[in-house]
Amino acid sequence: MLEVGCGPGRTAIGLLYASIPVGRYDGVDIDRRAVEWCRRLISRNHPEYHFVTVDAKHERYNPRGREMTTAFSLPFDAGVFDIIYLHSVFSNMSENDVRIYTREFRRLVSPGGRVFLTAFVEEGVPPVTVNPENYVMKCQGALMISRYEKGHLCAIFESCGFEVERFDHGKELDGQSGIYLRPRHERAATSLDLTRTRCPVCEGSGVDMFLSLELGEGTQNDFLPVRCVKCRGTGWIPETDVAGSQDRLGGRAAGGSSQPAPLPMPAVRPPGSRVV
Repeated sequence: MLEVGCGPGRTAIGLLYASIPVGRYDGVDIDRRAVEWCRRLISRNHPEYHFVTVDAKHERYNPRGREMTTAFSLPFDAGVFDIIYLHSVFSNMSENDVRIYTREFRRLVSPGGRVFLTAFVEEGVPPVTVNPENYVMKCQGALMISRYEKGHLCAIFESCGFEVERFDHGKELDGQSGIYLRPRHERAATSLDLTRTRCPVCEGSGVDMFLSLELGEGTQNDFLPVRCVKCRGTGWIPETDVAGSQDRLGGRAAGGSSQPAPLPMPAVRPPGSRVV
């Protein structure tokens, strides 16, 4: 799990208090003192919890930080997070920074993973309004509130490779909306007949395998890129497997099409080490 805007560890403390197990938690924040506090009082006793300072410029909270550019990235490998969580972060962030962060989330989220965020979102308002008058609270100082028009914000997410899976208007803190994002090209494996398919890594099959298709890579030579959600193994499956004519990942499709080059996906993790 990745939390952006972890602050003084409210979510991490809540997970620990509720005894909710996580394979690994990474929290990032632009507040160096908050991150140091979390390292000292949380990571010391719970080594699966990690905290990192990101020196990104924010007009309100870190005006002397580094300018946000398209070269921005967080210090993590691609595709390793099943959950990316940010609460009250986009609620006071510029449109440029929202785009940059969302593109980075697309790099970091695992196939089958999700992004949950909150933001001030309305219909029938300008695309973006900073510190709107007569809204949910009186605004003082720079970037206290960034309010987005719903269609405009959804278009930003789509341009960064996501689609909105769920939208709960006004249900979060101070009237923010809860938004759930999934990778735009994902297709649920349950809608396909993959019962004869087997994973070459863990040998899982059928409903026990929980295949997830990540179609962002596209098809090649009649093969589809797939990931075994059980062990996170990756490979290619012939499109004919959907009809049940093949029974193994990475086999050959009818007609003799050759298997494409290996997928540019994260390395396989051994069972039991899945990041959640």
